[in-house]
Amino acid sequence: MKHMSAIRVMGIILAITLAPIAGAAMRDGSKGDWHTGEITEKEYTTRWGYGATDQGHINVISADPEKKQVGDSSIKFYTETGFDAWTYFPNTKDLDLDCTKISSISFLLHTENKNGWGPDCWVILKDMEGRKVTYNPIKHDRIQLTLQGWVPYGLPVGLEAERPQFAAIFNWKLEIDKGFDWTHVALIELHEDTGGYGFVMYVDDLRFNARGGEPAKWWLSSMDKPDLTVTYAEQLPHYERYAVDYPNPWGILRAERQKLKRWPDEGEEVTYMVHVRNEGFADSPPTDFLCTIDGKVVSKLTVASIKAKGETIIPVTWTWKQGAYVFHARVDTQNKLDEISKKNNILEFQTDAYQLYAYVEKGCAKRVSDVNNGLGSFSFEDWLRYSTVDSMNRIFRESTYDFAPKGTRARVRIGKIIYGDKIGEGPLASKGPDAAWNEDGSWNYPEGSWIEYCNLANNFMWALNHELMHQLGVIDDYQMDLGPKGNEVNGKPHPQPDGGMMGGGRSYGRGRTHLADTDIAGLEATYGHRRGWFGEYLYNIPDNNTVTFTVENRPVANTEVLVYQIKWDKGMGRDETGNGTIVDKTVMAGTTDSGGRYVLKNRPVLHEFTTATGCTLKPNPFGHIDVVGRNGVLMFRLKIDGKWHYEFMDIGLFNVEYARGNKKEAFHKVKLKLEDEENGQEK
Repeated sequence: MKHMSAIRVMGIILAITLAPIAGAAMRDGSKGDWHTGEITEKEYTTRWGYGATDQGHINVISADPEKKQVGDSSIKFYTETGFDAWTYFPNTKDLDLDCTKISSISFLLHTENKNGWGPDCWVILKDMEGRKVTYNPIKHDRIQLTLQGWVPYGLPVGLEAERPQFAAIFNWKLEIDKGFDWTHVALIELHEDTGGYGFVMYVDDLRFNARGGEPAKWWLSSMDKPDLTVTYAEQLPHYERYAVDYPNPWGILRAERQKLKRWPDEGEEVTYMVHVRNEGFADSPPTDFLCTIDGKVVSKLTVASIKAKGETIIPVTWTWKQGAYVFHARVDTQNKLDEISKKNNILEFQTDAYQLYAYVEKGCAKRVSDVNNGLGSFSFEDWLRYSTVDSMNRIFRESTYDFAPKGTRARVRIGKIIYGDKIGEGPLASKGPDAAWNEDGSWNYPEGSWIEYCNLANNFMWALNHELMHQLGVIDDYQMDLGPKGNEVNGKPHPQPDGGMMGGGRSYGRGRTHLADTDIAGLEATYGHRRGWFGEYLYNIPDNNTVTFTVENRPVANTEVLVYQIKWDKGMGRDETGNGTIVDKTVMAGTTDSGGRYVLKNRPVLHEFTTATGCTLKPNPFGHIDVVGRNGVLMFRLKIDGKWHYEFMDIGLFNVEYARGNKKEAFHKVKLKLEDEENGQEK
């Protein structure tokens, strides 16, 4: 197929000769082919990938021979999502294009949008290290034209593209990650916010334009390769998490499981069953395997050939040491193999990491394995690692606070992956010796969830990570949210605008990609103990708590304090009237001293005890603490110069003070707000 194509992009004429190069080739020892011309022909359809921020709606990539301008077909990206969705090339993310040797990237776009509106297409280039250049449209007038026919787009590249005036000629404003490498561009992504459910994007004549002379050549790696990956290591023997029941408003360990051993003894021999898979599409040649723990070699051997989609399990023994030590297992230590991905050759975790089980329907694993994941492979097990434990461990490290400058010491790893036909049946029945009571938590992966997992295969899976945090005992911080209708005293809401991924607390602007201060305080408080308890870290409140009230940085001296609380009385015949609201009844009252200080009273609890994880429920300002957090908010109300002022304190603030080491006594500062005239009626 050879022909000339001429298109006009923002007044600039581009003329290109199409001439795909036939035959296999090698580049730097990697199997693949060199090509010229457009990448939107039918033969490249399977090398396009997709993604979406929408969790539950399908996306499909196909070749369309009817809607085309150049060659035999266009690439059709059909999405039912209602938000940002994108298609990218190549799905192996290893184009490795030198954009300093081409003049531009161009393509034609035609769309169908039953919603009739939306922003213009934007484009992202990523280099081999994952750094990005984002092409944001300056004007959004082209998207309407794409509904009527084909519209040309041009992308300036290289250092010239970083000149704002030059990029503006092409209608782009660029956002460039620091250190972006124009000489090693890995992929191109075309994005569209669909403006509502149902959108079709036809892309044609997408090509890399030479500066002159010979057509620009681009590389496409072969899929006919192996792909070795170290997916997880099952530790033997297994040790059970705590089995906690809640027949009362506090947890009780199951009697038959109270004296069980939870961790190996110092000096005990443990065995790691290391799972090495070949997730490629060709058999792997023999290679080496090396495993170290605490920097010392514990296993070194040769791994025989593994068939495509096959597995071998390597037992590794170690004499257990209490503490956090680095387990490191690797295949192909000399990087000799030509593989689809190298990112998955190493498995590394902390020996005292909490272990999560995965119960997986085979249909789910098969569908997810069809999509390239964040580790660059086509593997459910790699997807699982990247999307869950790798993501959670990053959050643990990066959620830093003054009392935890390196985040929390807690870590997680995959403890076991169990496959079956249907959740609740056979191996997936969650019963017997491999039940979820073993280790620290589990999650089900049914086939019906494949759309969400595929759409977000290369993105942060907030919802999944949020639920897995619950397996570790972290609560929904949004339980402490309160709308204005729920406040029967002054109608003021208790929102949490900078809450973390659990929906509350304080992340200081980092949002749901980080855990809040109270979450980290909780994980640190229970670090080193098996999981199974839930929210017990809320019990960690300083013995004595003094609040200093100020208005405009001045202490509120000698003023009556009224203290209210979100009500949640549950169990043992207690009054449930008004649960979930701040009822018009104080839980304590008093008067500030000359310095604006007020000592909170410790109120009785239903049952004083200490959990197996070291958290003690005792008298405190909140009274009996609900481990879900539903009564974890106090509201203060003071009348100053005839006007009502107020503010809230959630229980997380007390937990954080405890984490700072202020276990005996803590001093809190509260800046009061003025109630408005409408909702600030005197009570």
